[in-house]
Amino acid sequence: MIDKVKNFGKTTVYKCVDGVYDKTKNGFDYLAVNLDYAKKFGDNCYEITLDTTNYNILKLDKWNKIYTEKTGKNGNRFNRHQGLFIIGDMAITSNYNEEIKLFQQALGEEIANKFLVELNSCDAIFGEDAGYVGEFAFAVKNKDMIIKIEALS
Repeated sequence: MIDKVKNFGKTTVYKCVDGVYDKTKNGFDYLAVNLDYAKKFGDNCYEITLDTTNYNILKLDKWNKIYTEKTGKNGNRFNRHQGLFIIGDMAITSNYNEEIKLFQQALGEEIANKFLVELNSCDAIFGEDAGYVGEFAFAVKNKDMIIKIEALS
């Protein structure tokens, strides 16, 4: 599944909600790569096309790899099966505060600041969803990336 989005461009993702999906709401839109996974979050499902061609995507696997290679550790404060940085509302809304502390302790302030620069300038974050090993999602900040929304029956 991750190979599907490795080469970004136009990417199909899914959102299932109870009610009606509204891309104009404030905050991040969490969009799953896998439809079956998205169905766990609501009854009304949408197929969404993201155009990531000219947008900055923060790819968490890059930063997780740097951390794991340096420390030999895998995991975050919730489990040891996923990387340090994951897609999750708590992590994202705190600007990965706890994760960056661990990252900085292991790798130094300069590289931690590089992560922060990338985080603050990104249009979306892509990575493994918190607590769901093997499920990948986008956390979209810049809703202009969403170019098509189609309700699924």
